[in-house]
Amino acid sequence: MNNKILEREKFIWDDLIADGKKVIGMVRDLWRKNRKVPRMLFSWPSEHLPTADGKVVTHIVSFAIPDELATFEAAVAMTKETKAYALLLVEQEKTDVRILLESFHGTRCWRLPIRRHGDVNVLEKEHASQDTESLGILWRRVTPTG
Repeated sequence: MNNKILEREKFIWDDLIADGKKVIGMVRDLWRKNRKVPRMLFSWPSEHLPTADGKVVTHIVSFAIPDELATFEAAVAMTKETKAYALLLVEQEKTDVRILLESFHGTRCWRLPIRRHGDVNVLEKEHASQDTESLGILWRRVTPTG
């Protein structure tokens, strides 16, 4: 990606990260209520999306991923359906909850460790990484060849 384009669009990436941080708060609320988090996808459409009832969606679209549907398959379908310029995946793994944001700008992954405290599992403070994990739909890590 052209670095000048990325510099001009830094505000978009910053807004996506701010939205991702809001999702972290939502995940923590879900965890407190249910002690688990469903697999979910969020999409930022590149166009306004008409709904069946004639309204228009102009911002984030969310989708709970059914158990029988593979994460990658769901993400590809949502990307196509919403013409996504960014995706965010929430999924609970054995030792943490992963929140992965991906756009052509790059990726940001937050991991919230699950720890046993007394008789309950709690989510600890998140750890973030940049451009280390991806769904591989909107962004792929470039590896040196040679």
